[in-house]
Amino acid sequence: MPLWLSKKRRFCSKLCNGARRRKETAKKYQVECLTCGKSFKKAHASAGKYCSYWCYWKSLKVHGEKPECIDCGKQLTAHHCQRCLVCQEKYMVGEKHGQWKGDEVGYGSLHKWVSRWLGKPNKCSECGKVGYGRQIHWANKSGEYKRDLSDWIRLCAKCHGEYDSRNGIRRNSLTLKI
Repeated sequence: MPLWLSKKRRFCSKLCNGARRRKETAKKYQVECLTCGKSFKKAHASAGKYCSYWCYWKSLKVHGEKPECIDCGKQLTAHHCQRCLVCQEKYMVGEKHGQWKGDEVGYGSLHKWVSRWLGKPNKCSECGKVGYGRQIHWANKSGEYKRDLSDWIRLCAKCHGEYDSRNGIRRNSLTLKI
């Protein structure tokens, strides 16, 4: 039960109780800007420390220049970054990347990983045909789909099908019954 309705009322109405709460809230969120020292009201408890966007940017200039990349020394565009975009791309590869799954990777993602490291296949290693007009695949030799670049071979679509059926490496194969 709200305080203003209870027998031990401190206020005559809900309106008076609301006025008291607004005054207390206004005092609670009254803060001083860290840059200019001007007093301002925050919208809520987690609001910022500056009275305006201009004061925020001015504080960044006062607190120092933008940081430099920890790898190449190039000046960064943001204050919270440690590496420039070029170094970030080099650094966030493989096991260092936050979304690295290791050997638990899916079928499609593993093929993309192989293509990224070995390039797009253009010549079949079985029949020697060039990939112009023919589709050349990265085929897995062992059928275990490991993250081992030596476990992959370049095959055209025809040779890939023959290779998989010859070695018993068929993934969800469908057979048509006529």
